[in-house]
Formats: sequence, C-alpha cells, structure tokens
Amino acid sequence: MKNWKAFVFLLLSGVALAACGNSKDAATIYVLTPPRKAFRFTQDLAVIAKRHGLDPNLGKSTDDKGFTYRVIEANGRWLHLWGTNMPLSGNESPGVCGHYTGSHPDPGQYIVTVDHGLVRIGFNHILALIASGRPRQFASEIGKELSADGYTVRNSPGLCSPLSKTRASRDR
Repeated sequence: MKNWKAFVFLLLSGVALAACGNSKDAATIYVLTPPRKAFRFTQDLAVIAKRHGLDPNLGKSTDDKGFTYRVIEANGRWLHLWGTNMPLSGNESPGVCGHYTGSHPDPGQYIVTVDHGLVRIGFNHILALIASGRPRQFASEIGKELSADGYTVRNSPGLCSPLSKTRASRDR
C-alpha cells in the first residue's frame, strides 16, 4: 500500500513539475503605452483577447505608495495569455527612469506572454507538437492590433518606460 501511495505522489509531482516553465513555442512581447493609455492597457488587451476567442480575467493591486500592479490572464482556443506591468528594481538609472526608493511596477511598460493552453497540467510540450507555432502567431497578431491602437510593441524590454520618470515623484 505504501508503494502505491508513493507512486501516485511521484506521478502527480512529476506532472506538476512538468507544468513549470513554458513550451518552446512560447512568445513574449513588450509593450510601451502612451501616457494617456497606461491605466487601461490590460482592458484594451482584454478586448483583443475576447475578439480572438479567449476569456480574459483582469486584476490589479495598489501599494501604499500608489503604484498599481496590473495583470491579465486569458485562456481559450488552446492558448494561454498572461501579461503584467514590467517590474522594476528601483535601481535603474535615475536619469532615465526617475528616482525610486524601492521596487515598483513600471506604469508604462508591460510584458505579455502567449503559450499553449495546457500549461496548468503540464502538457504544453505535447500540444506544441500538434499546433507548433500557434503562440508566436497569436502574439504577432496581438502585437499588430496593439500597434494599430497606438501602443509601441517590441521584442525586447526597455530599461523602463518614459512614464516611469514622470511618475517617479510619487516615491519621494
């Protein structure tokens, strides 16, 4: 009986560990927001996700200094989308990013990752064999739509957004 329980435990642990990380098809884009659209980026991304058949969920949390961490997660059509403000350490160049006394979310730069939709049960690598390239294709489509809406879409992160320097005065 003990061996059976140990086997089941190891099997379930293996599935959980296999779910960690992304498949080789995962795609990440970085988005700089215009100052007037920074507060509604996740809402705009949710509209795009819905248009493509995903079911988005939005969340946000504001710390005691007034910095808001925004997040979006959307699932559907065998895809998983996750996005959030870029976290900054507070040690970035004050001349570029503004002076901060600690870590904080960048109010104007977001990271968006798209992967296969079986991330939670650890079968992304199997789905990647069936629908190879779909997350990258979807991330490209999202990027084009965001660009058309006035956002700057990049393949690599910036040190920080211009909005970070503007909002730095809140941290003093």
